[in-house]
Amino acid sequence: MKKDKKCNKEWWCQPISLFVCAAILGIAYATINKQYTRSSARANYYEALDLLSEERPREAIILLREVVRIDPDVADFHLNLASAYSNCSQVAMEVLDKNPQDLYHEIMRETRLARTLSPDDLEISQHYAYLFGMAERFGVEADLEAVLEAWEDCLRIHIAQKQPKRSVSRTCLSATSGILLNLAKIESKLGHTADARKRVEEALELSTHSIIRKSLFVKDLLKKGRESQMQLSRLVIRNGRAGQEALLGSGEALP
Repeated sequence: MKKDKKCNKEWWCQPISLFVCAAILGIAYATINKQYTRSSARANYYEALDLLSEERPREAIILLREVVRIDPDVADFHLNLASAYSNCSQVAMEVLDKNPQDLYHEIMRETRLARTLSPDDLEISQHYAYLFGMAERFGVEADLEAVLEAWEDCLRIHIAQKQPKRSVSRTCLSATSGILLNLAKIESKLGHTADARKRVEEALELSTHSIIRKSLFVKDLLKKGRESQMQLSRLVIRNGRAGQEALLGSGEALP
């Protein structure tokens, strides 16, 4: 009887202690397993990138799909799967057994997942915004309001990431003007001519990089917006020779 009482006092005789030990062991196993799984997923991810560089898209897509299944919490995995779908669309349709419209929605779904996982990643946000411009290629009508929102988000992220004004580089300014010009194009398509013109003027004030291309876009914007000849002349004077060449030149607006 005394022996039983002594046993009852020992921790390993208590059911609750056994439960705690089992829980600790379970957590340790889950942690180790998760680390191993993530390591395996990353190794497969790099192998898939190698397959893409070797022009073996079918194998790469299958492997990338396995990667996001194993570890769905890494933005780059989803982004590169979406890119593989987009760049190798014919192979992707065969692998997924989807038509072009459904494939486009799958591309957007993977990119949205990447964007959700890394909401402040400018590269991912720009990739997402550019995908709207590919909608027609897949037989899908682009949602212009969603496109506008996507580019506005890019501008927000870019401004938040910019260095103090004194140390802002020319590359940084050019990137800002590029985002502004894409916003202007969407504003113009939506019929927001005044807002579009304001975006263009801001872009031209920030950077002179690729000014002719930008001026061609200005010409197209003002033509669609039915701006007056006086407003057009003002922009030409502001941009000097580049603006004059834009009026005489021909070319496409920004993609």
